[in-house]
Amino acid sequence: MSSVPKNKSRRGRIIQAFAWLILAIILYRFVYRDIKLSSFISELSSINEAHSLLLFSIAVLLMPLNWLLESKKWQSSLRGIVRLTTAKAFLYVFQGISLGIVSPGRIGEYGGRVIYLPKESQVSGALGVFRCSLAQNLMNIGIGIWGFLILSPTLNGFADINDVLIYAFGSAVLIAIFVAYIQLPWLVGKLVRISLVKKWIPSQLESQTNRLTFEANIRIVIFSLLRYAVYAAQYIIILLAFGIEIQPIQYLAGVALIFAIQSLLPLTPLLQFTIRGSIAVFVFASITQQEASLVLSSYAMWLLNLLVPAIFGVGSLLLMKVSNQ
Repeated sequence: MSSVPKNKSRRGRIIQAFAWLILAIILYRFVYRDIKLSSFISELSSINEAHSLLLFSIAVLLMPLNWLLESKKWQSSLRGIVRLTTAKAFLYVFQGISLGIVSPGRIGEYGGRVIYLPKESQVSGALGVFRCSLAQNLMNIGIGIWGFLILSPTLNGFADINDVLIYAFGSAVLIAIFVAYIQLPWLVGKLVRISLVKKWIPSQLESQTNRLTFEANIRIVIFSLLRYAVYAAQYIIILLAFGIEIQPIQYLAGVALIFAIQSLLPLTPLLQFTIRGSIAVFVFASITQQEASLVLSSYAMWLLNLLVPAIFGVGSLLLMKVSNQ
């Protein structure tokens, strides 16, 4: 009698391990066939100036800091709900990236992060991912609005827009974003009371949402702001490494607008890769004509902050699967 569940459990583990192996193959094919990683590396190797290499080294070191802040943010969102060490949170975040990179809007990141949490804590873990993602995207969009306001006179098609309307719209959106995030418990509470929506929402969601305190939201916002600062600094450093020299305010505004546009695109990160260069060229087109360097900079950011963590995430998942056999 007991052998049936055991066989089903073993079969399930084999299927999951096979799925992760398929994901690893997809990433491998994408890296070596679609984006031609070898040609990209040869472009990087052609940059042999000492200061450029130093800048690239700094950008590489900022990658783990970026995701460490994300791990601390997620860990903070689960305080008092799920006991999670920083090391495990960091590992689970990388595993989430490995699934999120091939799913629209990185929705697979939810499953990747919570897959090894206790079953009774998985809803809380997914809710924490949602809160962290929401805060980060709102940060990207909110700061990106001001980036747009600064650069709008230089963007094609926006030069003639009335400044008063732009600032009024930007301020209204920022206020709406802030209120929506702070009132998230209230919004979720209202949703679970709608009969048409309630059946699609886990029963634990409302009780978990009631634990969303003002202090917890502030911690998440602070970590989101810190992570934004690290990510923006990393992008600017890579732009400098590729020899793109513009005014400091143009760096800040341009990077902010790029982050906002990327946050609004409901595409998988794999598909986003193909248009990131176009976004960078659009934003900086009237400021610099170094299109090749802009495209390479955007590719470098994607490879460093998404592909490399995704590869580590797949590797760790496969190792954990093997060790659990």
